[in-house]
Amino acid sequence: MPDKRITGAAAALIYGLVLAFIPLFRELHFLSASLTATIGAFAAAWIAGGITFRNKPAAGLRELAGLLLLSVLPAVPLLLGSLIRGCFSGDGLAYWILIPGPSVALGFAIGRYFSFISRNPRLFSILLLLFISIGLLLWELYNYPQVFFHNHVWGFWPGPIYDDVVELNASVLFFRYITLAWAALLWLFPFFYTRKGIRMPVLLVALSLMLSYLNLGRSGIIHSEDFIRQSLGGIHESRHAIIIHDRSITPERAAWLGMLHDFHIEELAGILELDLNELPVVRSYIYRHEWQKKMLTGAGNTVYVPVWNRNPQMHIHHDAVLPILRHELVHVLAREFGMPLLNASPNVALVEGLAVALQGERNPSVSLHQIVASQDSLPDAGRMASLMSPTGFYRLSGPLSYTLAGSFSAWLLDEYDVETFRRAYASGSIPRAYGKPIEELVSGWHSFLRTVETDPAQLIISDRIFDAPGITELSCVFHPNPAWRVQQRSGLLISESREREAFELLQDFIGDTDLSSVPHSIVRRWGETGLRLGETITLSGKLQVYYEKSDVFPWALRLLLADAHFIANEVESGKHILAETEHTGHPTATIRLDDELRDTFLQLEYGHFPVDSNLNELPAELIPYLVRYCLRFDEARLCHYLPPWRADLANPRYYQVYEAFILRLIEYNEYDNAHLWLDTFNHSLEPDPANSSKHNRLNQLERIKRFARFY
Repeated sequence: MPDKRITGAAAALIYGLVLAFIPLFRELHFLSASLTATIGAFAAAWIAGGITFRNKPAAGLRELAGLLLLSVLPAVPLLLGSLIRGCFSGDGLAYWILIPGPSVALGFAIGRYFSFISRNPRLFSILLLLFISIGLLLWELYNYPQVFFHNHVWGFWPGPIYDDVVELNASVLFFRYITLAWAALLWLFPFFYTRKGIRMPVLLVALSLMLSYLNLGRSGIIHSEDFIRQSLGGIHESRHAIIIHDRSITPERAAWLGMLHDFHIEELAGILELDLNELPVVRSYIYRHEWQKKMLTGAGNTVYVPVWNRNPQMHIHHDAVLPILRHELVHVLAREFGMPLLNASPNVALVEGLAVALQGERNPSVSLHQIVASQDSLPDAGRMASLMSPTGFYRLSGPLSYTLAGSFSAWLLDEYDVETFRRAYASGSIPRAYGKPIEELVSGWHSFLRTVETDPAQLIISDRIFDAPGITELSCVFHPNPAWRVQQRSGLLISESREREAFELLQDFIGDTDLSSVPHSIVRRWGETGLRLGETITLSGKLQVYYEKSDVFPWALRLLLADAHFIANEVESGKHILAETEHTGHPTATIRLDDELRDTFLQLEYGHFPVDSNLNELPAELIPYLVRYCLRFDEARLCHYLPPWRADLANPRYYQVYEAFILRLIEYNEYDNAHLWLDTFNHSLEPDPANSSKHNRLNQLERIKRFARFY
């Protein structure tokens, strides 16, 4: 028979090779490390539970060392694969160092401990590991709002991974120390009463564990609602919600956000046929920015609702409130008819489909149904059944899954009664609730979609959504790179009005490097921030070198270079940069080339507009940029009484700027002016398919205005 060590090593390598062919798990990162840790912990406990140990503290060390070596062997094929694909990262390697080893040590220590005190050590070891890996997770899910988790068996879950990047979390190091401390305690405790030399180490380890658990909040392991509430610091109560907000959000802004919560809650409750008097108060946690939310909850750019938590709540960063609030409130209200304990549907496509169906139009250029109807081939019953499966929603790209589920759910709500959809939501089974096979329902949906009018421009948007790759189709998933870190850090600094620090960070990252080797997003942020700070000479020099060496100079960077020349009074150089491109007809290029418009435009673009300017003399071409300036810097006195007929409302390029401006008018109680803008806006839109989404969005603005006026 072959040596057991050789057999074990071969099995570990084969396991690693299998992982190397499975999307997501092939990455040398936290996900493959967590799976390996789970298997390793249970295997180590099983092996240790079957060994009769000598009554010595060192007994079992050799066996444990062998298992620790086996736990890292699966990383060899993954490491080779990451190097071949160019996907290696230090963060991923660190996760493999921190996660499997301590889990294997804990599993072995548990099996060894029960072998000393129990006649059936394997059974008790497996039961204890199941409690740690599953039971503790369920307890945390029910009691804590965070969506990152640390676990002694499977290691770490970072929270939503929609962003495809998972940076090394420093709290993992601290928590894995706790795991090793538990392993040491279980290893030594059987000898506590029989060997005096063991007592002091046991007491020290126990004291260390006690101190560690007292600092779980500060170390980033556990964040309770109380901890998050104290970290944010602000609170406002509305009719149906408690707004817990960051201190940087003013009381007036918090009151406005409370009104928006009440508007959407009352309207959605009516649609879903829920009794407002019986609905629990919603706790809405509003963070200053996505980085604060990432630190406190584990979810950065992802807004989420922990429906499984006993308190109805949602977590959202301030910039995301207006576009996504209604979507998240659907999740909160749907708790009322979700399945027990989970408080949602077991069918993820129905969870997100309902929210998308009721959130209103997300894209002003194309409606939800138009995105699907624009396709020559509609998704058949097989594809929709797959979408409704436990993993099907995540196999497609996020935008596509949300769109298909939303359109189908919206049709079900319009075609049938709400109560039937609520039954389907609770059970997760559409055919059972509707009493019809999925093929018949999808056929009815198709018949409706064929009646939806579309135009060629909407097909372009639709194709972009249908062709987007899913997370399993991406390469180098989870791996942060230096540019990503700089992008994140500079974004945080800019969001906190620390633009000088952001510019210096970007400048240090770029250094003397040829700009052609730097991601365009980094160069663009560096350029825009520098021009706002007046770093014209620094920018124009480096951008000019890049421009002269580049065969294809990106359009956005061409505008930045031209602006740098214009601001430095090098007008002819700026015009030369723009005149060479086929995109000269672009509105901002046309304005930049106009001697009478350029200076004012640049003042608006980079935040140096004189607030005492005479707006009556401002050319109509600059009105949308004035409005954007007012929104960006909250210069209310400049724009509040701007007449809508001076704005080019029919131009789709500026739709969202004017829409945001109307909402700002409502926020500041300028109801008559908001009504004038809405009325003018609606009349400016032609009754064609391209404007159906805009009309729907403006209609919601009208309802918000009416609600706010009598709130």
